[in-house]
Amino acid sequence: MLKLMHIKKWSSPVEDWQKATSIYDFSAIDIDGKEVSLEKYRGTVVVITNVASK
Repeated sequence: MLKLMHIKKWSSPVEDWQKATSIYDFSAIDIDGKEVSLEKYRGTVVVITNVASK
């Protein structure tokens, strides 16, 4: 099981997220701090949960 710390856009500028055509345009930082492309999970069921807290 992969635990993701946060999702970030594949490209740099903040405005580029609006140009994303699918979830696979994003990457995430895993629990070990390594960047993982969500493309890796194409064809599998993925649940993304917002667990933000103060």
